Amino acid sequence: MSKLNSIKKEILGHEKVEFADILQILLLVGVVALLLFITLKLKLVI
Repeated sequence: MSKLNSIKKEILGHEKVEFADILQILLLVGVVALLLFITLKLKLVI
């Protein structure tokens, strides 16, 4: 959680945000969403 808070502080603190950081955050969100989707699908099937 502390890493997420530091990322928020960096985004709010600086107007200039690293493109790599944005990609990393999007990738993380995408992976979490995919895992949730798969688990929900499995629960429906079983």
